[in-house]
Amino acid sequence: MAASLLTQAGRRGIALALALASACASDHRVSPWLEGVRLGDVAPPGDWQEQVDRVRAEIRADAMTVDVQREGKLSDGSPFALFGLSKVDALGRRRHAVRVVTAQAVVLALGPGEDADVTAGNRTRLIVSLVDGGGWQSGTDLNHDGLVDVVVGAPDGTYEIWGVHARGASPYPMRGLVAPTTAMDIDDDGLPDPAGTIRIAGVDPIEPTLTEVLVFAGGVYTADHPTVRAWHERRAGEASAATIDADGGVVARPVVEELRRALESAWHRLRAGQRPDKVLADADAVARKHAPLQEGVAQAWVRWRGKLRDLFPDRER
Repeated sequence: MAASLLTQAGRRGIALALALASACASDHRVSPWLEGVRLGDVAPPGDWQEQVDRVRAEIRADAMTVDVQREGKLSDGSPFALFGLSKVDALGRRRHAVRVVTAQAVVLALGPGEDADVTAGNRTRLIVSLVDGGGWQSGTDLNHDGLVDVVVGAPDGTYEIWGVHARGASPYPMRGLVAPTTAMDIDDDGLPDPAGTIRIAGVDPIEPTLTEVLVFAGGVYTADHPTVRAWHERRAGEASAATIDADGGVVARPVVEELRRALESAWHRLRAGQRPDKVLADADAVARKHAPLQEGVAQAWVRWRGKLRDLFPDRER
């Protein structure tokens, strides 16, 4: 759909070439061949109303509903419009789409597509805000790189973030072990840090919370960053800390809770960069203390232990 929309601007050959070159760049910068050349010197000015009318015509033709519409200004002062769309197909399934319009082009066109929203990981639904209450909204600069950002999600709860400029859009790389499903602020800078949770298959009576967090640095969201490692170091200490009662004595914890804390501490220590063999040995000591584990709990422990080993194999140091 994105390609069909962009090709309608064929009469502006030069402008289209610039838009495509910019949209394909992962770091959102203009292609190097334009260095020293002002875009206005080689491309005609865009027609804002024409681009908006194109999207509205598509909405009518495809019988889509406008769920969200927002307008604002890009960093260069030019206008943009953001549309969150949906429709119900012949089988009664809700399909979603996202359009972002600038004066130059329809720079982002996701969905609805023939199989959209049927596949769990198909990200075509506009996420209005990353947290309940309206914080960290699409259509704002979520990472302070000067671009308007748009969050799009999938039925499985995962999402990605697209950076938008006047002539293109592209998703930021997300370099983590799992796709994000929520966001937090781990360094108190007021910006959202995407976060997801590690899961295992099958019944899980232990249910540890193993959170993967990414921060924005160098044009990408990454879990391999000193800020993230420092956060995991702090959380490792919290997870392993003993519970003290009002009289100053250590409170005995149920076996499952102690195993949960052991896994959460191991996760944070591993993510902080500690040696896998030492970390997993400490976790194993907790499990051995309560051996034999009851049925169900034992199987869950083995699966979690194997998951951590797979994610953090021993490395020579």
